[in-house]
Amino acid sequence: MYQWVESQQTENNQTEYFYTRKWVSHLVSSDGHREQMLHQNPDTMPYSDASFIGDKVEFGGYVLSSSQIELLENRTSVILSKEEFSRAQSATQSYLEGCQYEKLTQQNEVLIAKKAGQPGISHQIGDLRITFFKVKCGPTTILAQQVPEARQSLNEDDVEKHHDMSFGAKQGYSATFRAWNPEKERVGLKESTLPDKRDNFSLCGCCPCAKVVNMMFESGLPEVIEEVIAEPLKKEEVFEKLEQSNNTRTNLFRFLGFFLLFFGILLLFSPLIALVSWIPLVGYLLAHGFSFIAGILSLILSVVFSVLTIGLAWLFYRPLLGLLLIISAGLITGLVLMH
Repeated sequence: MYQWVESQQTENNQTEYFYTRKWVSHLVSSDGHREQMLHQNPDTMPYSDASFIGDKVEFGGYVLSSSQIELLENRTSVILSKEEFSRAQSATQSYLEGCQYEKLTQQNEVLIAKKAGQPGISHQIGDLRITFFKVKCGPTTILAQQVPEARQSLNEDDVEKHHDMSFGAKQGYSATFRAWNPEKERVGLKESTLPDKRDNFSLCGCCPCAKVVNMMFESGLPEVIEEVIAEPLKKEEVFEKLEQSNNTRTNLFRFLGFFLLFFGILLLFSPLIALVSWIPLVGYLLAHGFSFIAGILSLILSVVFSVLTIGLAWLFYRPLLGLLLIISAGLITGLVLMH
């Protein structure tokens, strides 16, 4: 929908508000606008985003699960034919008229519904723009676990007859592949392989911070393997691509952890800095000097604790590397204390 969008810019303790008209896929409320009277958006949107998935999506001789279908990103816009547009226009005309819109018009792949009573060729606030997308068929690489073939329920002739990768689909199972979970590699056909939800544990009980961190790691570092890539790749290329992605996420989490640790330690000194700033005449200078010292101490402590944390985490998987990191953290601490 064509709507007013507010933005602001603050400079020299003065805030300026700007309003631009944009196509936005969701409803933008104008209740929070600084200037509501001149920049009023409609209260409702006749249509909202919707996705439709076929009952059975096949990939060659295989059947894809709903989670694998959602991972397909090879989308392309759809241009309706004259017959399809005519049907869409007839099906929506009465509804759009009830919402005070004119009938649909077509501009290539875009359908436009203008707000009734707003003359002019250019778009006006409240106009609708409808587009259709589809996932284009093409070469795709899937990395997941094949659904178990339940051979114990078949005789030798059946096993030989159905000895192929699409066995699960032929026997009426929901999908040929599912997410691979090393802890649930041999669960039943109808059981989920997704990780079980675990209670978040923290020293302070149900700490919201622990839950937020746990959610970040669950979304950023999934415990299952289920990848859909819109290009033909060899298995070596797939794992190389996944390794690069995993390294990028790991480095991002390390940098974020270091930054949060540094910022948290620095905040511990803020009450003292504020207290020093109240000293008459020299408070301003002392506060700046103390802030510099606090920044140096926070940086050193952040490096030590970050290296120590990474070292402790590596002890289980790579003991030698973990031990070296712990020793490094100790050496840094010793050098600081000596000086």
